[in-house]
Amino acid sequence: MEIIKKPTIFNIGEVAEKLNCGLTKHKLFEFLRNENVCEYNNAPKSEFVTKGYLIYKRVEKRWINQTFVTTLVTEEGFKFIEGLIKAKWKGNS
Repeated sequence: MEIIKKPTIFNIGEVAEKLNCGLTKHKLFEFLRNENVCEYNNAPKSEFVTKGYLIYKRVEKRWINQTFVTTLVTEEGFKFIEGLIKAKWKGNS
């Protein structure tokens, strides 16, 4: 029997914490917007969804009758964001 590993998915707050670079989730979203990875509303640009880096997920909260959207990050997306930050910091040194 083959065991299928479920991919690890992070929210932006978890990514900011795991990167341990002093960015809050709000600052990380700001960084991603400035790097043209996310739109003004924090939605990921389609090319990064297509590459498998980010996921744009709709979440329904039925008990309050509202729908929210959230941007999630895959393992590959985490590596991509980490690389962006390292490149940016290296460029500013």
